[in-house]
Amino acid sequence: MKKIIIVLLFLVLVPSISAQELEKINLPAQVVNPGDFYYSAIRLWEKITERFQFNNDAKFRYSSSLIDKRVSELIFVIKDKRLDEVQRSSERLAYQVGVLTEFLIKQKSSQEKEQLRAKINGFLPALSELRDAYPANSSYWMLVQHDINSFKEYSEKLK
Repeated sequence: MKKIIIVLLFLVLVPSISAQELEKINLPAQVVNPGDFYYSAIRLWEKITERFQFNNDAKFRYSSSLIDKRVSELIFVIKDKRLDEVQRSSERLAYQVGVLTEFLIKQKSSQEKEQLRAKINGFLPALSELRDAYPANSSYWMLVQHDINSFKEYSEKLK
C-alpha cells in the first residue's frame, strides 16, 4: 500500500514541478508557428528586418528577441506534437543562440554577454522538461538534448 501511495504521489508531483519550469520562462505564444502556412513569410520578414538593424545595441535586442521566439516555437512544436517540425525548430534555436554568441564575442560587450548567459541558462530547465517529453535517447530526445548541450557550450564561451 505504501508503494502505491508513493508512486501516486510521484506521478502527481513530478508533472506539476515540470510544468512550472515552462511557465517560469513566461514567453508569449507565437501567432504563426512552424508548420503553419505563413511561417516561411514570417521567417523571410525576420531576415529582412535583421538586415536593417544598424547599431550593435539594436542587433543585440533583435537577436535576443528571436531567441525568445525560437524557444517559444520549440515549446509549441513539442506540446502540439508536430514531430515533423521538431528538428528544424531545434536547429533554428541552436543557430540563433550561436549567431548572437559569436556576435557578442566579437563585440566584447561584457554586459550583453552576461545578459545572454543569464537568458540561456534560464532556459535550460525548461529545455530539460521539453526533452523529457520523449523517451530517453530517442531521436527527438537527442534533438532537444543537443540544444541543451549547445546552450551550455555557448554559456561557457560567454564567460
